[in-house]
Amino acid sequence: MITPPPSGLTFYAVLGTFVVPLPSPSVSGPGIWGGAWVGLKEGETIVQAGACWMLTVDDSGDYTYVFSLWYEWYPAPTVYLDMAVGPGDLIDVWCEVTTTTTAFCIINNISNGVENTYEFSAPSSDSAITPNEVDWIMEGKATFANFGEITFTNCIA
Repeated sequence: MITPPPSGLTFYAVLGTFVVPLPSPSVSGPGIWGGAWVGLKEGETIVQAGACWMLTVDDSGDYTYVFSLWYEWYPAPTVYLDMAVGPGDLIDVWCEVTTTTTAFCIINNISNGVENTYEFSAPSSDSAITPNEVDWIMEGKATFANFGEITFTNCIA
């Protein structure tokens, strides 16, 4: 996370590249999830996009994985994308705030050559944003799965 921007300036875009991990469970149970994303933030409002994964282990020890790409103007709900993604894929994410109430994100799955641009708006005037933080985030449930190492590269704001 970088905060704040240089005096008299605001952030308007963020770029990050990462490899989607193949997590292995640290515990059995109802599910382990995680996500890697980039975003622009002001207060509780965040324009963000990235990848997430869910791993469940059944009683016999078999794993089930779900991988997704997504974007969000938080606090609005996450928009999950119809883009193929899986472990080992190299993902490039660019998010840009074009006005205080409009933004777009470009999500590029470099591994399979699919790139899409998503334009979206603030869910309400209360969610207008003049970003004063940029984020490169790896997050997950309190009990992290073992996903090895995730490195963000091409970090530009």
